[in-house]
Amino acid sequence: MTAEGVATPARAALMELRRVVREAKAGDPLAPVTVLVPSNLAGLVARRFLATGLDNGHPGVAALYPTTIGRLAEQLAAPMLHPRRPATSPVVTAAWRAALDADPGVFAEVAAHPATVQGLVRAHRELRDLDEIALTARAAVPPLGADLVRLHRAVQTTLALGWYDQTDLLHTATLGCSPENARAWGTVVLYLPQVLTQAQSAFVGALSTAAPLRPVLGLTGHPRADAPVHRTLERLHLPIPRAPEPPTASRVLTASDADDEVRCVVREVVTALRTTPAHRIALLHTATAPYARLLHEHLAAAGITVNGPGTRPVQERALARAVLELLTLAEHDVPRADLFRVLAAAPIRIAEGTLVPVSRWERLSRKAGVVGGEDWDTRLTRFADDERQRLADEQQREDPRPDVIDRLNTSITDAEALRRFAAGLRQSFADAQSLSTWSELSSWALELVQAAFGGGESLSRLPAEEQYAAVAVRGALVGLAVLDELDSPASLVSLRDTLATQLEDALPRVGRFGDGVLVAPVSAAVGLDADLVVVCGLAEAVFPGRLREDPLLPESARTATDGQLVEHRERLTPSTASCWPRSEPPQMCSPRFPAVTCAPADSTCPAAGCCPPCTRSPAGWTSPPPHGTPRRPVG
Repeated sequence: MTAEGVATPARAALMELRRVVREAKAGDPLAPVTVLVPSNLAGLVARRFLATGLDNGHPGVAALYPTTIGRLAEQLAAPMLHPRRPATSPVVTAAWRAALDADPGVFAEVAAHPATVQGLVRAHRELRDLDEIALTARAAVPPLGADLVRLHRAVQTTLALGWYDQTDLLHTATLGCSPENARAWGTVVLYLPQVLTQAQSAFVGALSTAAPLRPVLGLTGHPRADAPVHRTLERLHLPIPRAPEPPTASRVLTASDADDEVRCVVREVVTALRTTPAHRIALLHTATAPYARLLHEHLAAAGITVNGPGTRPVQERALARAVLELLTLAEHDVPRADLFRVLAAAPIRIAEGTLVPVSRWERLSRKAGVVGGEDWDTRLTRFADDERQRLADEQQREDPRPDVIDRLNTSITDAEALRRFAAGLRQSFADAQSLSTWSELSSWALELVQAAFGGGESLSRLPAEEQYAAVAVRGALVGLAVLDELDSPASLVSLRDTLATQLEDALPRVGRFGDGVLVAPVSAAVGLDADLVVVCGLAEAVFPGRLREDPLLPESARTATDGQLVEHRERLTPSTASCWPRSEPPQMCSPRFPAVTCAPADSTCPAAGCCPPCTRSPAGWTSPPPHGTPRRPVG
């Protein structure tokens, strides 16, 4: 197994990939070739590039299978692991809650906090890649090491009975990899490998013994940026090729703040669209906040179609937010202010199927003096009785006023409807408090959502984003029923916390790749092919930003594992990397951005206040700002 070449930037990597695939097919168009790509985006780019032909006189390509290492391992190992099921995020979270309830150790004071469980789940995923020697070394690092590793082993023992995760898939695929199994894959091309875990490296190593393996490598020429790739090559026993010259951006623009920066970028894009197709333009950002939303908003205002990871998780949608806040009402027996905040967030229906008259009910409850709890029954009943007395007095007048009678009748009807609605909601929460299994709570929550928001016909009238949120909420609630198998304690609070975590991680895509300008985090640059790439947010305090150690896996603990845990400085990744693609673990970005192609050096930025183009030195992204004024580079 030898390295076939180093390719930087992406166009050269694609040309090298084309050559390797052409040689692997050796004139047979139906010879299978599997390309292991670093991400789904890189796979799409490679597949579309190879679909133009292999420079053999024929357009198109057949028997090509671009996939990620994880998906190839799943294809091989999932049948072997049957009847075990995938350990989804709710399953792992429930297993950790059960372990903390049994014996929290040093985490006793914070065991009930949702952030504690989330942090332990993240640490668990990293610890899964360690062998027993490294785990023992991590356990010896005080003050949290011993209890962290003890709980990790307990959780893993619980999950191993009926569940499997990505590491299990890779280990099983490594053991099951044989020439017979690999025959259908043909030649395997390892395309632009990045930071690989030990389990991934072992699987790729097993592939190299079962099938021809041809790597296509990409380096930046900067030692710190290439260090993770070098480590991967060493694990795979591949020679480290000669590094190319470090690439530099062709232009650096500065702006006063992020908003001005994005406006400048949008003007550049509008100008570039006169000569460059939209699908050949990529806008990358180094930080989700504020760049992701600003780019989407300004490009939409300019009428430019975009695609890429979404900017708003499902949790921020009105329907999802209303469901989460609705579940929170049970904690304090339906407070009036909280209830009407929920009713105003999304269109909620009453038992008759009509929409809740939020404004009228809010004014009426305030007049009745409702605060919460029993007030919904006693004070609304008293208010309705008072209104009936006023109605009777009005009807006994010599000249009854029809408008007053209508108003009093409406007030009485609304008071009774609000009292019934609040009573039904309180009774529903009381029933939920008595439920003790996840399946019962899941069914109860699904009925609550159905009653509040209606079925398919009602939801079809909502915007597409809210329909997506409704589907995500229902899917998440249905998936909670399996948690009973873990003996995890079920409660209304746990239900809400688990649902909130799932909806926070759900980030729908915007558009379709290839349709419009790509807006994505800088971690999506690996394997990307574009004519114009602009990187936003290359400021001192933004990228890479302040380094914060993980309290569960600090630098001392990472060092103790002898390189099995990635060091903190090599874990520089934008927060949106976890959203692209959703089906794969986040790819870790090198401390330096590799090849970038920006606007031509002789072009100018039409934004008022932007500084003239300046040259970029290999030592840093920005030139010293004039007159001591901080300047924000735009790629």
